[in-house]
Amino acid sequence: MSKKIKTISLTATIILSCIISGQVLAGSATLNWNANTESDLAGYNVYYGTSPRTGTNPKTCTMCGYTTKVNVGKVTTYTFSNLTNGATYYFSVSAYDTSGNESAFSGEVSKLVCASGDLDCSGSVGAVDIQLAINVFLGTETRQEIISRCDLNSDGKTNVVDIQRVINISLGK
Repeated sequence: MSKKIKTISLTATIILSCIISGQVLAGSATLNWNANTESDLAGYNVYYGTSPRTGTNPKTCTMCGYTTKVNVGKVTTYTFSNLTNGATYYFSVSAYDTSGNESAFSGEVSKLVCASGDLDCSGSVGAVDIQLAINVFLGTETRQEIISRCDLNSDGKTNVVDIQRVINISLGK
């Protein structure tokens, strides 16, 4: 296994969670990466945790500071659910072959996880979140992470429907 995974990214940064009976559910994140093209590829391991990685090769440092390893098989996209809101998660991927050889880690990516409607990741939805949604709609807020969290209905844009959802969440509806 000589090739390493060159690109790793968070798709749509955060897939926003749902609101059920006024309760905010835990956040989730979808990770994707470029496929390894070696003919003996058997699958991928995704390593993650709430602290950055401490090494570059799982063969020499095992978990390398991560707390969790997930064997995801031969897919190049994986969604993590039930992540703790307000926590930053760090992710790396490795490939392994049919002989059990494992590649070095991909580059590391990280993501702050926030609940649906909690645009400022404060732990609650309120006036600040409503103002952030309005600012994104008006084009005055440009931080990409806020913009990605504002599209609550995943239609590719932030509009009055998303602002209304934030208002409803803040009112407990």
